[in-house]
Amino acid sequence: MKRLLLTCMLLAAAATAFAQQKNLWLNRQRTFEVERQLVQNDSTAVHSALRPLLESRVGAASDGEYLVPDRKYYYLLGSKMLREHFGSINEGGFQLTLDPLFDLGVNHDWNDTLQLNILESGRVGFNLPATNTRGALLQGDIGMNVSFQSMLYETQMTYPQWLFKQTDSLGVVPGQGRFKLVEGRKLDYNQSYGWISWKAADWLQLQAGHGKHFIGHGYRSMLLSDVAFNYPFLRGTAYALSDKLQYTWMYAGLQTLERLPRGDVPESLFRRKALSMAYLSYIPIPELEIGLFESVTWQRWDSAQGTQPIAPESLLPVLGTGLIGKGFDDVAHVVAGVNLRYTLPFGGWLYGQFVTDGPADGHCGYQVGAKFFDVLVPRLHLQAEYNFASEGLYTHPAWHQEYSHFNQPLAHPSGTHFDEFILGLYYQYKRWFVDVRQHYLDRDLTASGNIFPGASDQGFTTSPFISRSTTTSVQLGMMLNPVTNMQLTLGYQYRDQTIGPQVEVANWTWIRWKTALWNHYTDF
Repeated sequence: MKRLLLTCMLLAAAATAFAQQKNLWLNRQRTFEVERQLVQNDSTAVHSALRPLLESRVGAASDGEYLVPDRKYYYLLGSKMLREHFGSINEGGFQLTLDPLFDLGVNHDWNDTLQLNILESGRVGFNLPATNTRGALLQGDIGMNVSFQSMLYETQMTYPQWLFKQTDSLGVVPGQGRFKLVEGRKLDYNQSYGWISWKAADWLQLQAGHGKHFIGHGYRSMLLSDVAFNYPFLRGTAYALSDKLQYTWMYAGLQTLERLPRGDVPESLFRRKALSMAYLSYIPIPELEIGLFESVTWQRWDSAQGTQPIAPESLLPVLGTGLIGKGFDDVAHVVAGVNLRYTLPFGGWLYGQFVTDGPADGHCGYQVGAKFFDVLVPRLHLQAEYNFASEGLYTHPAWHQEYSHFNQPLAHPSGTHFDEFILGLYYQYKRWFVDVRQHYLDRDLTASGNIFPGASDQGFTTSPFISRSTTTSVQLGMMLNPVTNMQLTLGYQYRDQTIGPQVEVANWTWIRWKTALWNHYTDF
């Protein structure tokens, strides 16, 4: 019945014209291109902080110049590989595309003892750590006002030692979900995304689906990031004052990795919680974007009363519901903050964030950063960013009411109590690109630096240790098909981490052929 009602709604919304109500992918390369064109075309009066962005809102900025083929392709295979969708249907106001998704490659950590033994024994073959991801992407438009996207993929990947330790301590693959250990350090996991986007009116956009979001203009977000696993959500966005005002409200279902009592079902479910988020963005002048943020993590289960009904106030699409109704000391966990972006006259952005969930206790964090586009030559972009979180930020005294989902933070991947500095360079020439980042992170590894309860179970220690890590990442690549961001990359990451008297070093190299639609973080 639900599927039938959904189909009827889509058909009722169909019209004869073609539209683009789809979300842009949460990928840094594509984001840089969109931001560059917003600055270049003097279109900075676009609300660009809350992502994924909507194609119909950024307009031509979603189509970079690199989407134009740099030569003619006379053969079907060349066209399909380098500039077209794998399969498509375009009939009047209906368009449907189908594309394969994959991430195929090998990687090697030259400081990993197990991998070195494999090389020395001559048993290279498939024993080297490899990535094997297969999936499919289906997306389309129905008339002027409705678009949809759906994707599913499965992955088997053998992780280097340092990344496997991170994964094992979390119980989930970073940015992904739960995994099955096949053998050794080979993991098996899958992931799905999907949503329906409906332009209900010129001033109202509605979405329902399963995915991630990001708020801010930086490499990290201190408010809401895409580092955690996907979650189901309902989202509405309204526009006013000639689009100078944008208001977004979202309700999402979150969960922990703690099992509920089994009862009569074969496998017990995970303990759930809920998130309501409101974000108000205002552009008083084209150069300035100001955003007010509030999220509330609502309790859906406790040990005394079991599963709790949805709190009626959690469904109120009003900014300030948590602060006014609950404050910072309630079992409902309120996180509030501000996001700013200012456009410089010579083609750059200054940006920043402030966040708190307990000002009386000194729980706060902030971000300060700058981006510069087309430095000296076209498509050479530079970025510098500093992030800070005090002890206790994002934590909560109530069990599993911390700001997290699936054992992963919803903001910064390091959780709480850290200092971080990031330098980045990205350059693209036609289909070729290079991405370089330098990353410095000081992180508290005692229980006070952990947002999760039961710190000893998360790989933390009660000893007074501070982790100091330096990560250098270099990636060279060729864009094969910009429609699905298909690219061939050669990458290297150097990582050294000092914990007390111990120093761990990783020299990680990889070659990958992939469709890069999402951000994957390995620098934390």
